[in-house]
Amino acid sequence: MNKKSILIIHPSMEIGGAERALLGLLDSIDYRNYDVDLLLCQHSGEFMPMINRHVKILPYDKRYDFFISPITSLIKRGQLLVAAIRLWARYVERIHSKRRGVNHNVWHTQQIIHNTMRPLLPTVTGHYDLAINFLGVPSILAFKVDAKVKMTWIHTDYDRIVANASIDRKMFDPIDYIVNVSDDCKRIFDNHYPDYKARSIVIENILNTSLVRKLAAEYTELPYEPGYVNLLSIGRFSEPKNFDSIPEMCRIMLDNGVAPFKWYIIGYGQSEQQIRDNLVKFKVENVVQIIGKRSNPYPYIYACDVYVQPSRYEGKAVTVREAQMLGKPVIVTAYNTASSQINNGVDGLILPMDTISFATALTQVLADHTRLDSLASYCSAHDFSNESEIQKIYSRFDVSTATSNL
Repeated sequence: MNKKSILIIHPSMEIGGAERALLGLLDSIDYRNYDVDLLLCQHSGEFMPMINRHVKILPYDKRYDFFISPITSLIKRGQLLVAAIRLWARYVERIHSKRRGVNHNVWHTQQIIHNTMRPLLPTVTGHYDLAINFLGVPSILAFKVDAKVKMTWIHTDYDRIVANASIDRKMFDPIDYIVNVSDDCKRIFDNHYPDYKARSIVIENILNTSLVRKLAAEYTELPYEPGYVNLLSIGRFSEPKNFDSIPEMCRIMLDNGVAPFKWYIIGYGQSEQQIRDNLVKFKVENVVQIIGKRSNPYPYIYACDVYVQPSRYEGKAVTVREAQMLGKPVIVTAYNTASSQINNGVDGLILPMDTISFATALTQVLADHTRLDSLASYCSAHDFSNESEIQKIYSRFDVSTATSNL
């Protein structure tokens, strides 16, 4: 039987939840039946060595990283037109956001950049049975790839990204399936684009349980202190993750007389200085520790007492699922899509979104050891890998193989 061909497009392999979900997807593919090419806009990131050995990484082409290289780097490379487009896109987006009364919007900026720079991009060589855009604006997939079936992934809450609808439609029209990572993500996306509802489907993130547990067992010198309840949060230091509110939460918890605790944060990003400033402002420098970037966060998850995701919005947080896979009690804020990920009171807890209410409720939860133990026991006894989701991908373009594997 001839193998079917799959192309997957992704920005880079920097540390992030989407990247870990991509690794899980790549590890779930049956390479006896499929050849997989991976187009990375940048050949960089700590996860590069973790890419499945059966995957063919396409040669680097500097034109694809026009979207994500720093503007100063583009100027040094002599790409003045591209740098000018990027600066112009940033300017247009800021005016747009100001008029809409919203914060800086990365998605809209990327829409403008992709829409403008599309003529500068090369066409991907070859023909594929399936092509996937796994993260971000799907301009390469829509206009630069020849494939029988095209899928693009939505990893976020579409209510929060303030997209330009006309650019979205231009990108989505040539694409067969718009993949949402949760039922709530699909519901929200369908509200924005009801005419795409028939193309909008749900495929949850696929995670490799055995790999997560293997990496969790690797020795790492952890900073956790005995005699404390050790909380952990992981993610990019950015507005959606809401880590800048953790110092105030800690101050409220201390004022409420919570048992001794420490809160550790793994990640990196543009809001790090704001987090550090707030640590000083709320006088919790000795309570919160910023660990920084870690390519293997799993020993930290495995050893913590409680995993906390205090996000303002999410699609479906990969770290929440990984914490559940490692048998940890998980606590999240009540962001719009939280109920798609947490069965409240069974495999985790959803607490109020606002800072004061969340911190007050968290204080009460940390004192209820029976409740925390119950959450941990449930998670330890259940499978959160979603490895069967790969069949949903097969079934959209290869009925014979999908049926034979069921």
